[in-house]
Amino acid sequence: MDAIIDFDEVKDFLKNPPSLEPRPDFTNIRELRKHIVTALAQLQCPQEAVHGWSGLAVDPVAYQLLTGKTFIIPPDPGPTPIYPKWAAPTDAKTIEATFIRAKNYFLSYFYIHRACFRMLDETVSAQFKVSNNSNLTGWNATMSVLDILTQLQDSYGKPDMMTIFKNETLYRSPMAPGSSPEMLFYRIEQCQEVQVIGKVPFTTEQIIANTVRILIGANILPLKEFDAWEATVIKTWATLKTFFQAAYGRRLTALSLRSTSGQNGYATQNMYNVFEGQDEDTDEDTVTTITPITTVAAAATTGTAGTLGTAHTPLPAAINAEITAAINQLAANQTAIMTQMAALSFAPAPANPSTRYRAVLNVPPIQQLAIPVQQQFPAGVGRRPGRGRGRGRGGRGRTPFADYARTQGGAGIGVPGQLVPYGGGVVPFQPAVPTGQPQVRRAEYSNIYKRHNNWNVCFSCGFDIEDGHTSMTCPFRKANHQQSFSRENAQQFISAGYDPCTRGMHKTVLPTHRNA
Repeated sequence: MDAIIDFDEVKDFLKNPPSLEPRPDFTNIRELRKHIVTALAQLQCPQEAVHGWSGLAVDPVAYQLLTGKTFIIPPDPGPTPIYPKWAAPTDAKTIEATFIRAKNYFLSYFYIHRACFRMLDETVSAQFKVSNNSNLTGWNATMSVLDILTQLQDSYGKPDMMTIFKNETLYRSPMAPGSSPEMLFYRIEQCQEVQVIGKVPFTTEQIIANTVRILIGANILPLKEFDAWEATVIKTWATLKTFFQAAYGRRLTALSLRSTSGQNGYATQNMYNVFEGQDEDTDEDTVTTITPITTVAAAATTGTAGTLGTAHTPLPAAINAEITAAINQLAANQTAIMTQMAALSFAPAPANPSTRYRAVLNVPPIQQLAIPVQQQFPAGVGRRPGRGRGRGRGGRGRTPFADYARTQGGAGIGVPGQLVPYGGGVVPFQPAVPTGQPQVRRAEYSNIYKRHNNWNVCFSCGFDIEDGHTSMTCPFRKANHQQSFSRENAQQFISAGYDPCTRGMHKTVLPTHRNA
């Protein structure tokens, strides 16, 4: 050490110790030990940067768990350095510097031990002092701090069997809701301290296994973090605390980013859900987001300065005016459609949820333009960019108005007051009714029947797969494929942060029950 820790400095850290009156017992002796450990941990020690000189008062088994090593009392280097015969000047300087550091190290220990002995001698009454030598009465200067505390605990502070039983129950109990891993680590260390005092300590392997089990049951970390811990080569208590503290910090960061997504201008996609796309087999034919067409009309009226003018070749003034009129008519039509949809949105579900209907609404027809279609809307102008994938399914990615216009066949208009099912045929349409009366509401999915007559599930291929195809037998595995993934634990994997394929997850009826 470069400097000596003197007696007065240690005395200041040890002042105001807890009392052992009227008689030492398990509780007040433990409080006295904690007071000494806390004071010594604040003094710099070359052996341990975090726990300092606390190894003088901590039981060796508990110190081994906390630091992974044994505390060694520094030896006395002697009164003067020893130089070898015919030593070179540079070697002599090195020997002298090494001696000074070792001497400072030993003198620091000497003053720390002296201050602790003085404090214990003033705190404990004489009738409770037992010597480590049968020929002597009371404590003597040869006893270390650890010897004195061990004597007090063995004589007056040993826990009874009921205390040990309650401590073991607390050691195995789950984490409280809202608590962090650091709180669990502290509780485990305190339980181990009681076990050490009772002479029935847990092994390091038992403590690590119990802690991992509690963390898994708390469901505060993804399962992949525990897979990474199992792959760790060196498993000690210190490495376990560092590993799961870092994992919990990553979880808090992910939750913080997720809480801001979609707010204050942030996008709903971030680094944690950018690969979570929509199910490619949902059979949903309606686009729920409707962009008001009045914004397109405003762009058209600005001529070349608007969206149409900047993206395409400017149109003649006459044609541009007719396009503007047509767009205004489209806006009126869309307003009427949205009003009808709002009236139908609260209607009860139909008797057969597998049948989806679309309404042929009683709205005025679109004003026809006298100019050819090629001149009305050049390539790309006035079209709504849908979300369809071009898979030939007809209504995918279209707005409600596009679906409505498609029912007219491009020439006329359907019969108002009727519903046209997607599978063909006409059924009576119930017009909008006043508020408070029951209405008709469509089902969440149009197709809830499975294609394959089984309940097989695959992490990489989804929930509607062939016979004999499971997560264990899948030949098309993704990079993070999980063989244990099944229908029963699917939600647990999703909640843990995995990204399984959810294609066909909404199909809950076997094909054999389609006509049942």
